[in-house]
Amino acid sequence: MPDPPLLPMASRLLAQLPGLRADPQMALLGELKALPPDDAAEVALQILEHMDESTGVLAGMTCANLVAEHGKEGHLPRLEAARQRVPPFPGLRDWRRDVGDAVEALQALAKKRCRCSATRTSNTAPSEKLFETLSSKAEDYVDVMEVRCRHCGCTYQVERDDSYHYPTFSWR
Repeated sequence: MPDPPLLPMASRLLAQLPGLRADPQMALLGELKALPPDDAAEVALQILEHMDESTGVLAGMTCANLVAEHGKEGHLPRLEAARQRVPPFPGLRDWRRDVGDAVEALQALAKKRCRCSATRTSNTAPSEKLFETLSSKAEDYVDVMEVRCRHCGCTYQVERDDSYHYPTFSWR
């Protein structure tokens, strides 16, 4: 099945994102996050389907997280195909893992399980749209949060560790 035609916003972002530093990229990606959830998921998926090495890690990670959060079961075949095409970027953590996490979230939906079952295994931040923070306690470089899934009610303890140059998360 061929990919759908590019939406104007996906086309514009794919043209503007290459070569931008983090702050201007975040401003553009903020426009994407402000879209209605279904539109944000479709535009984010189209960016993943068409991105190359110049698009940037931040854009890829943001788009993968939006698809994980708002994507529909019908997006799964396209996301799985995009996962095979997304470019690697050198670094300490392979950002393509975020795309794999999005695939797992949509696979959970396809199996009629809650997205939180995939989110907790991804070691990513708990999304405010998917999780309610019940409590939070800061200790040195570590924040310990108790969160509850807004859909199914499962609770988890999440540790955010800021001792490295980017935050890491562990779920229990």
